[in-house]
Amino acid sequence: MKRPMSFFAVLLLLTGACGEEVRHLPGRTGSIALRLHTPPEQDPFRDVAVLQFIVRGSDGESVTFEADVAQADIDIPASLGDGLSLEILGLDVRARPVASGASAPFDLAEGQQVSLDVLFARTGEFARLGPLARARSGHAAAPLPDGRVLIFGGVGGAEGEDPSWAPPEIYDPRVGARCGGADNPCPSFPASDLRIGHTATPMQNGRVLIFGGEGPGGIISPPALVFDAPSGQFRELVGLDLSRVRPRAHHATALLPAQGPERERVLVAGGEIDLDGRRQLTASGLLFDTQTETFVLTGADLAQARKDHTLTAFGARALAAGGIGVTGLLAEVEIFEGTSFAGAVPVGEGARNGLRRPRTRHVAIPLGGGVLILGGEDGLLSLDDPEWFTWESGAGRGVFDVRVDTPAEWHRPRSGALQGKLAQGAVLFAGGVHSDGFTETFLDSAESFEFSETEMAGRFSGGGALPRGLAFSPAVTLPGGMLLFCGGQVREQDRLLASDEVWIYNPPR
Repeated sequence: MKRPMSFFAVLLLLTGACGEEVRHLPGRTGSIALRLHTPPEQDPFRDVAVLQFIVRGSDGESVTFEADVAQADIDIPASLGDGLSLEILGLDVRARPVASGASAPFDLAEGQQVSLDVLFARTGEFARLGPLARARSGHAAAPLPDGRVLIFGGVGGAEGEDPSWAPPEIYDPRVGARCGGADNPCPSFPASDLRIGHTATPMQNGRVLIFGGEGPGGIISPPALVFDAPSGQFRELVGLDLSRVRPRAHHATALLPAQGPERERVLVAGGEIDLDGRRQLTASGLLFDTQTETFVLTGADLAQARKDHTLTAFGARALAAGGIGVTGLLAEVEIFEGTSFAGAVPVGEGARNGLRRPRTRHVAIPLGGGVLILGGEDGLLSLDDPEWFTWESGAGRGVFDVRVDTPAEWHRPRSGALQGKLAQGAVLFAGGVHSDGFTETFLDSAESFEFSETEMAGRFSGGGALPRGLAFSPAVTLPGGMLLFCGGQVREQDRLLASDEVWIYNPPR
């Protein structure tokens, strides 16, 4: 049964030095005041001949409409309703997308006008946005439903100096602005609760779980916090049994989606705990129910204690890989399924129960029916050695080597890379640190790694460059697939400094 279609109008407002021209369209069923914001050092309208608008409903249906770049008033036949999204593509004369932007989900009712701010940037390029309020490294970042980003924790200053602990802030990449204004207020927060080595996990209904970490003096932070985006407030989870929900730092989390009878949950595993005044690695695993905001399982332990590892959800499962154990780097991987972790039982030719190259500070991204593990370091050298864990494929089950086809001369192994998932089985692999065992170089090059699951092979391709070397910057995926990187570390005159820079990478379409 086809849904009835309604017209709504888009008022296209281009932001710039000359301000905005607002045109009112009376008598429409509904309308959108659309403000396209562009990175300050980039001209995304270069080579754009046509703007293509794609309106998607919550049911996945979409309507596409094209308009001239100079056209300000646009009628689009699409259904009004809740959970709509708008994507804008800038097409050149050959109908190739050279720029794009996308809105966060929004609701539109009859007779209503909605204002949307959209970041519009060139595809296949990095672009710098306005800086953070504070330079920081060792922080965590989480996307919020309206397109803003919560940035929590971290320290500023130079390596070797007394750290400058950073309070949380909310950054709006749509307008390239840090919090502090009326439209983007900073969240209220207890000044004494400052952290590094924590996690920030986005949950349903605009909430973020802040767990673990360590504060000034290396004291592990006991409170678990929830940030509520609609209210802009933090609240502490009270009544926790700290003998079972052990405070920790340098652990990992993964968001397990709702599936079947299971509700959405956050899995917490590993890290360091404080035991009788001494730091000790832990294998402790926890499950947090995001609906009731309670820890429903406190015995989902790893087989091996580890820290600085990755925990990557794929489907209803999660893979723990890499990290540091009691005796050094760990090769064995562990899979969480349901209520407990278990080692990988290899099936098929070439399958293993662990990594050929144990590592930390690596990339672990879900691809196909498994997880791609790439880069990192072994404590001395930066690594490539891509490996793929699959739960069930034609090759079998376990960890498999990934063949690299003809690596280019400009390619560099790296740890602490800027990373993110791209389309069609590709991974962004940019910035980071290259170590040859003697010197560490902060890289400004950007690459993508294109992986073929059927061939168990991949290749590196050039992906542009950053104007300066940047590493250890957390990644956030924005609406439409754009990647945001904020803060991290840079090197200046042989000193490591915390960064206040914000970058976006807009993948090719």
